[in-house]
Amino acid sequence: MGLRTKMAAAGLVVGLPVVGWGQPAGAEAFDEFTGEVTFQRGGQPVTCSVEGNSAVHFVSGFSQIDVFSGLADTDPACREALSHIASVGSYRLEPDGRSSSFFASAAAPQVAAHADVDGAVVSVDADHVFFFHCDDPRGHPCQFIFHTDPK
Repeated sequence: MGLRTKMAAAGLVVGLPVVGWGQPAGAEAFDEFTGEVTFQRGGQPVTCSVEGNSAVHFVSGFSQIDVFSGLADTDPACREALSHIASVGSYRLEPDGRSSSFFASAAAPQVAAHADVDGAVVSVDADHVFFFHCDDPRGHPCQFIFHTDPK
């Protein structure tokens, strides 16, 4: 079974047609989230809205999997604090149950990962990981993870 992946960042979406962050047309399985994250930066609290989704389609003998993650607001403090975003997908194939994963990461307000997989998948999980520059005493970015599982 083969895997073909595509990655996109900074608002460029690959794969299936998407209207905003809504459900792609014809998705067989779909899941989405919206949330807020709060962290300290420069001694001040910063709250940012984030969102994402994941979808899987079965078309002509292969599965198409999409994972999208991004900032939901245009607050300059959020964009300035953003380090990077990662969209990570994993799936299990039928009938043998083999698992694999794919991802995209970028220092951009939106990122998308796409995989075309030969055969049908029995499960898909996605993590949407947001990294922000913050007042961490170790100098590490603050990390927030959201999960979707369309199938």
